Parts: sequence; C-alpha cells; structure tokens
Amino acid sequence: MRPCAVVAVALATVVKPVSVQGWNPAVVTQPILPWVPRSDWINVQGHCGAVGDGKNDDTAALQRCFRNMTSGTAIYFPPGTYRITDTLELGCFNLSAPHCGVVAGRVYGHGAATVLAWDGEVNGTMLWSHGVTMSRYIGLHFDCRGIAATALQHLSETLYETEILHEVHRFSNCLGSAVSVDPPWKGHVTASAEMLFRNILWDSNTVGVRIAAFNDYDNTFDGCLFRNNGIGIDVGSGNSYVRNTRFENSSVYDYNAGWVYWLHSSIHRVVSVGSEAFIRGSGTGLEIMDCHVDSWFGGEPYPANKSNWSHYGPNFNKFGSAIGVSGQVQLHDCTFTNPRCNASMHEHAYKYAQCCGFSADPGEQSMWPIIASNNTIDPGFNVTDYEGAMHWQGPGNNSEPHLVNLSNPASPLYNPGHCPATGITSESNFYKSAWPIPARVFEYSSFIPPPNGSKQPTPDQVTAAVQACISAAATAGNGAIAYFPKGVYPLTETVTLAGRNFYVGGAGYQTQFVWKGPVVNHTAGAARNATAERLAVMWRVAGGSQVTVETLQLWPSNAGDDVTRLLIEGSSGTAGIPSPLESPGLGVETCTDVTILGLELDAYNEAMRVFPSGVKAVELARCDVVDIVHIDGDVHAVGSAGTILIGFHTAGQVVIEPSPPPTLAIVDQRDGGENHDASTGTNSDGAAPFRAWGDPAASGFFGEMMRFTCCTHDFTTRIIGPQTYAVGAYYQESGNNEFYLSGIDSMAGMGGWSNDTPAQQRGRIAIHGIKLFTMQADPHDLFEGWDGDAFFSGGLFSTQTEDCDDGAQCNMTVILNGTGTTNLAYVGAQPWDYPFTFKVSGTHTVTQIGTVVTNASGPTGGRHVTPLQGNQNVPDAVVPGVSAEVIRGGYDLLRRLGRLDLARHYPDLGVRDVCGEPR
Repeated sequence: MRPCAVVAVALATVVKPVSVQGWNPAVVTQPILPWVPRSDWINVQGHCGAVGDGKNDDTAALQRCFRNMTSGTAIYFPPGTYRITDTLELGCFNLSAPHCGVVAGRVYGHGAATVLAWDGEVNGTMLWSHGVTMSRYIGLHFDCRGIAATALQHLSETLYETEILHEVHRFSNCLGSAVSVDPPWKGHVTASAEMLFRNILWDSNTVGVRIAAFNDYDNTFDGCLFRNNGIGIDVGSGNSYVRNTRFENSSVYDYNAGWVYWLHSSIHRVVSVGSEAFIRGSGTGLEIMDCHVDSWFGGEPYPANKSNWSHYGPNFNKFGSAIGVSGQVQLHDCTFTNPRCNASMHEHAYKYAQCCGFSADPGEQSMWPIIASNNTIDPGFNVTDYEGAMHWQGPGNNSEPHLVNLSNPASPLYNPGHCPATGITSESNFYKSAWPIPARVFEYSSFIPPPNGSKQPTPDQVTAAVQACISAAATAGNGAIAYFPKGVYPLTETVTLAGRNFYVGGAGYQTQFVWKGPVVNHTAGAARNATAERLAVMWRVAGGSQVTVETLQLWPSNAGDDVTRLLIEGSSGTAGIPSPLESPGLGVETCTDVTILGLELDAYNEAMRVFPSGVKAVELARCDVVDIVHIDGDVHAVGSAGTILIGFHTAGQVVIEPSPPPTLAIVDQRDGGENHDASTGTNSDGAAPFRAWGDPAASGFFGEMMRFTCCTHDFTTRIIGPQTYAVGAYYQESGNNEFYLSGIDSMAGMGGWSNDTPAQQRGRIAIHGIKLFTMQADPHDLFEGWDGDAFFSGGLFSTQTEDCDDGAQCNMTVILNGTGTTNLAYVGAQPWDYPFTFKVSGTHTVTQIGTVVTNASGPTGGRHVTPLQGNQNVPDAVVPGVSAEVIRGGYDLLRRLGRLDLARHYPDLGVRDVCGEPR
C-alpha cells in the first residue's frame, strides 16, 4: 500500500524555503475604511435609530433599514458595535410577488470600526440574504462571539444570487460555517453563484465558507486570509476558484473539493502554513498551481466529536498527505516544506507511517489522469520511491492511473519552460490591512440645474452636467470621486475622462447611463464607417489618464445598437517606458492606467457582431495597463502593446485584434480626430500612426484570472493575428461556439481588412478549462489560417445541441484549416459523452495528453471514464518536436498571468513580469 508514491513524479527537486517577505501575523488586521458618506446612503443610526454602542439591542432598527432596502439602495453603518439578538433578513419579504428581491443593493461599513456582534440564541444566524443579486457588501466585521453558528447565509427562494461582491470583511468565532451558501437541507430554489470574496479575513470559525448546493458555481476567493479555522473552504457541491490566498493553522484542512466531477476547481498562488492538511477532495477535477505548503501535520484520525465531521467524508485525512484527492488533478510549480507528520500519528489508524505531499484515492475513477511538473520537496520527507509508479486506495482496485510527468527528462514531453513561477513562500501574505477608497465626493446633484416645475433637464443638459461632475473630480485628483446616485442618465455625446488619480462611480447597477447619440449597426462584410465609430462612444478615457471606475451601467438606447460603451485610449510618447509590472515607477505618470471595479454592459442580451460594443482598448502602449476587477460585458482590444488584466469576467465576448491596416482610412481617436494618412503612415498632426496588422510591437498581454460566459449567440472569443491570451479558469455554458482564431489573411474582404500584410510573429493562447459547453457541435472551435500555439489544460468539453442523438454529429468538432501552422494541445481534457472530432487540412498539429471521455453512467451506475488515445484524422497523441514546445508555452503563459496578477495587485511581494517577450 503506497498512497504517497506519486510524490516521486510530482516532486522532482529538493529545496529549502527561501524568504521573500517578512511575515508577522500579529500585525495583520482588518482595514479601517474612512468613508465619506454619500447623499443616497441610508444611515442605520440617523435614519433607522440604531445606536451602535454594543449594549443596546439594535436588531429592530437594523431590520427596519433592511426592509426599506430596494434595488439600488445603500445601507450605511457608521463606526460602532451593533448588538444583534435575532436573524436579520435582507432581500425578499413577499414570496408571492414576481421577481421579489433586491438588485444592486449595497451595504457599507468602516471595516474594523464597524462590528456586528451576536447576542442571540446558540447556533443562530446573523444575516440571511434571500433574493439579493448583483450587489456589494463592503467593510463589516461579523463576530459570532462563539454563540452564533453562521454569520452570513446566502439562501434565495426568489432571485438568482449572482455577481455579488464581498470585500474587506472579517468573520470570526462562528460555531458552524461563517458564510453558508445554499445549505441543501433548507430546500433552496435558486443558486448563489459567481460571487467574489475579496480581501476577507476568516478567523477562529469551525468552517470559514461552506458552498453546499448544486449550481453554486464559480464562486471566487482573492486576497483572503483564513486563520485558525477548522476548515477554511468546504465545497460540498458546486465548484470554486481560490487565488492569492493564505491559510494558517486549519485544524482539519484548508480546502475541500466537492463531488461534482464534471466541474473543475482551481487553486492558484495559495500559501498554507501549519494546517492539518492543505486540500482534500472526492471526485472533482482540480488544477493546483504555484502553491507553497509548509508545516502540515497530514491529517489526524477523526476528532473526538466525530459526528460533527461525518458529512465531510470518511477519508479526509488521506494518510498524512498535504494534498489527498481523487479525480483528475493537475499539480504544477508547488513547494512542500517542513512536514510535521510522523509515524506515531497514523500507524494506529491506517498502519501507514509515510508522510508525503500528495496522495490519491480515486476508487472507480482509475483512469483519470494525474498531470504534474516542476514541484519541489523538502529533504525532510520520508519518501523512498522515485520510480514514477502510483497505486490507488480504492476498494478492490489496484490498476495504474494515467500519469503524466512533465518533469521527467526522459519523456518526449519534457520541456522545463523559461517563465519561472512566482516564488511565493511560507511567509508570503496577500491580505491587506489598508484599502483604498475615494477621499472626496463630487455629487452629480451639484452640477445639474433643478427641475423647473414638471419639466426635467434635457438629455443635453444631463450630458453637460455629467461631464462637469467628472471634470471636477479629475481636476481635484487625490482620490476624489464623481458620484452619480441611482437613476437614468441619458447621454447625447461622448463624455471624456481625463486626469489622474480620480474615481467615477455610482449606485451599482442601478446607475444607468443610456446612450441617445448616434449608433453604428455593422453588417458582416460591409466597409467600416470610421467616422461613425468615433462618434458612437459613450465614455472615453483620454490617453495618459489614471482613473478608477466604480460599479455602474453603460447601456445602449436599444438592444442591438453598436455603441462603444467605454473607449480607453493608449498613451502617446511613451514608447521607451517599460510596463510598471516589469519595472515599477519609471515614467509611468504619463501612461494610461485604468481600473474598473465594476461595470455592467447588458452582455446577456447581445450577440457577437463585427463591432463589439463593450469596453474597447485602442493602441495601448507597453506601459499602459487596464485592470478590470469585475465586468459583465464585451472587452475588445485593438492594436494593444500594453497589459489587460481581468479578475472576474461574468459575461460577454472577448475580441483581440491588431490595428486596422493602412488601406482603411480611419480616424485617430486619441488626438482630436485627424485622419490617418495611409500613404505616408502618419497622422496629419504628426502623432504616432496606428500600427499595421502583424506588427510584433502590437502584441501585448491579455489575461483573465476567471472568465464565465453564458448564452452568447456566436463565438465567445475571437482572436485575429498573433495575439497573446491566457485564462486561469474558464467556464462557458449555453453559448453557440467557443473559440475563433484567424490569421490576418483570412479576414480579407471582411469589413475592409486587407490581405496585403507583413509577416507576423506567432500567436499564443493558454486556457485552464473548467467547463466548456456549447450549443453547437460543429464547430466547437475554429482555427482559420491562424499561425500560433493554442493550449488547453483540463476542463470538461461538451455540446448541448438538440440535434445530438448519439451519432457522430454529437462529437465536438474542432476545425483547423488555411495557411500558417496551428499547433493545438489538450492536456487533461474531459470530453463529455462524445470525443473530439478534428478536421485538419494543412500543416496543423494536434496533441492530446491525458484525455478521457466522461459520462454520467457506467456498469455500476456510477461514474465511468474511458481512456482516449487518438481521434479522427489525428492518429498520434504526441507530435515529436512540437508537443513539448506547445505544452511548455502554455504553462509559461499561465505562469506569466500569475506574475502579472501579483505585480499589479500585490506589489509588496516583489514579483515582477520577467517573462515578457519583445513587444
């Protein structure tokens, strides 16, 4: 019995921990947020009668506030301690009412200075959210005081709770799950999914977060700290993504991956110190990348109160391993140091004394692959088997798994790569004790003329007032915000955001800017109307500006109108300035720097068109950065040499393309509208020209940490030319098609594109798949004359077409044709029910490693997987001389995505982008 022998292949290098940052747990505290209250915020003290002295019972007063909360309302807690003796309810109070609940609600507190303290019954619940969606909760301390079981429960019987932000909270001293998402014993009706937990501190709870129900998908944790909990995150069902997060001293384990085997979860850039175990799982797919595990004990036998843990499964301790899972697993760039498990801890329970980093217990799923590379091991491990074999601990099952060791020099897939992992250590911390918020508020009401009787301001007057309010905040700088309360704001012409260190924000998704100006409705194959495109822009960020956009909506007047909602212009005269993510502080005060905290663009109602109508970044220079925390809508990059990072993308398409060719006369939108002279390659004012298609200098980096798409009517991703694109966790459901990648020549004749283009560098994409379901089987993906490397790691692939009747048309079709060479690689993919069909014409290649076909039935009625060696038209699983390079390049792109994420959001760690190719 050797449950830990996989360490031999997954952990190839012997290292000792190296400190990159001092770490003192005592100084990490919840931030204090010095809010300047805004005109539409409901003050729980001034409006509802709460006291906040920790002595008076504030339950009734707070409930009055919550009952008066409607869509777009903000509830504000001044500093204080609010004593609660009964469950507060937020959301729907009339289940018979249609669409009952709150959209775009907001709850604000001052962080550590605002405490909700429980003084009610034992095992009670402090706050119940039912029917609250697309909302924000910021800056509260929920203290269960060792009495309440749950601080916050998401359980909706009405609205689908999605796109919810929890930020800068603390949850402490809860007897059960501090945050409970859809407990199944309550009989939930709708899901709570696509929630973002950002910079949250969980300490001294039995369970930090429990995600318990089917369809609770895509919940994401970023920058969090779990300290002294029993279990950090328990995913009993659904899936989740954890990144840039630290666990300390979990007495059971840090993270449990649930049983939903058709969904993957991801654990990226996570530190675990002093916990009983790092990860446990039973059946789900896991991508574990760039983690550091230190000083784990390896799993004690069941605690004295065994009954309390029975629903977490019988094998949670997994024989002394830091990671003990079943199902498909990828393990890359992880470090294991200072194990504290030993023989005496386990021999009485399992007769097994070995202490290891990784073990697997797949039971009947013996053919799911384990894929590992570039992991490191402390020399204190008691591991003697380095033969590369692994044995399962399933009942009556001693078969070998499909094991792929990418770190084995003897393997034809061996290629160590050139982009290093981030190098996080046991001392690395992501949680922030200081948090930026706006410092001064410019209210829209100060700039709009009051109504004249029943006569409201005209759209032109509203437009002028919006511009004046934004300009005032930009002029003030120093963190000032132009604030727009709940309402509809018609715009008749483009509003410009120009300046540095200012905000523009609103009442969440109930602040709606609606376009009343000219529109462009393109049709495929028609010539582009550059003048109309320039005018059909709602908001424009001037090149060289530094601005943060808080949550609000930018909508067209009519669904289907082609209007750029937010145009972001690249900076001028900054060609010699490196990216601040490579070398911070070198001349970046003249570079474009845009942060979007939240933007809603009505993405579910729009199809892919020739002219994407969401955020459009044009001609970004190398030092320019667009940083999107959350967006619901299209993102379009044109001729970008800069960096675009998206943390939480919940709908919409992505389009990445070079600048239009010189044969197409266009308007230079950056510098006043002068026409570009195609004959001379310059603009009439001498400004830098748009780059030609195929210019390597225009290939920046477009990366997404998490992307969710649903219900699109065309390809969700369209890439033209030699672009670079990476996604750390990709989930798609109910879209027609997935990826369309085209060479420049393939676009000849479409909308004015020219086939007279120079030679270009190769493009590269890398996708960590989660679930990629399309409504059309043919094509699932289309590579049309694209010259580049495409890498897909993990993920469940399927088609939901109604025409599928168990025949060949059910196979997901991937088409590779045209000139150039597309090298396509799948590592650990899971086609659902039916395999891929590859239609290849030309000099293209396909690599498949660790691919299995999965379905929901089998000989015993349980899960069943079948090994897949090759596919139609692609007889070879490995392409000599090509496969290793494509796989290396794919993992390198994902490593670079991690480095860019840390360089931008956690600069104190000292991680920089050292992986960029010449641009």
